[in-house]
Amino acid sequence: GRSNYLCMRRLNMLADIDQALLPGAALSEIDHLCTWARQTEDGTLGDLGTVLGDGIWEGVCCERGNCLNAQCPFFRRCFLFKARKSLQTAQVVVSNHALFFSDLAMKMESEEADAGVLPPYAAVVLDEAHTIEDCASSHLGIRVASWSLGRILRRLFDAKRDRGLLKDIMFTDARTAATRAARMCHSFFQQISQWLESQADPLRYTTAGHIPTYLDDPLKALESELDKLVRDKEDRDERRQEIAALADQVHAQRVGMFQFLNMTEPDHVYWFDREGR
Repeated sequence: GRSNYLCMRRLNMLADIDQALLPGAALSEIDHLCTWARQTEDGTLGDLGTVLGDGIWEGVCCERGNCLNAQCPFFRRCFLFKARKSLQTAQVVVSNHALFFSDLAMKMESEEADAGVLPPYAAVVLDEAHTIEDCASSHLGIRVASWSLGRILRRLFDAKRDRGLLKDIMFTDARTAATRAARMCHSFFQQISQWLESQADPLRYTTAGHIPTYLDDPLKALESELDKLVRDKEDRDERRQEIAALADQVHAQRVGMFQFLNMTEPDHVYWFDREGR
């Protein structure tokens, strides 16, 4: 999958910017990544062989919505596109279920002929088929996770550590919106967790609007502030590319939560995952 590959452009940016802008990075870890990047052949997380601090790999991996494709100055050295080029010439591709359904979801969402990760295929052989329903619903359905949204907001700004992409004073309005959204999210998911404790399995959600969507407004306000930054023509630095990608992720989480709580897709089954929160 895309997130298993190192992005040279993002690593280069990480090494150049003020470390106080990062959610939690040590200079020694960044130095280690830079040394490894010069030696690795495939640029994958599995080849790294060490455990990084919280949020470090998320700041340097290939990320959907944060890729410049052929416009990237590191395109010719890109580990992901080298792997994809090799994939296009393969006659047999072995994939896990997660990658298969992620690719299928991308192909369904896009109108582009070359969308997705896997090349065109004529036949599919599915092994371990008893896990397919759960895997398909996870990748093809609506999914919102408290940990995922929390990580996005901390990458923008972590008030406890006074770190993040929005730390600079010129981002005051967006930082305030991110802080408010993070506070509201913590309160919202805490209440959800308390409510789930008294519920029996399976945790089906059956009544549209039963849980108010009061996170919609603060997240929408954050999207608006981030959009202003992204559209600012005066300063098109690398950091704004990161902010643009995170803005897309905030939007996806907000829309997914709205669709879930209001049951806008009538053919879907809605349920809670205690462990995933």
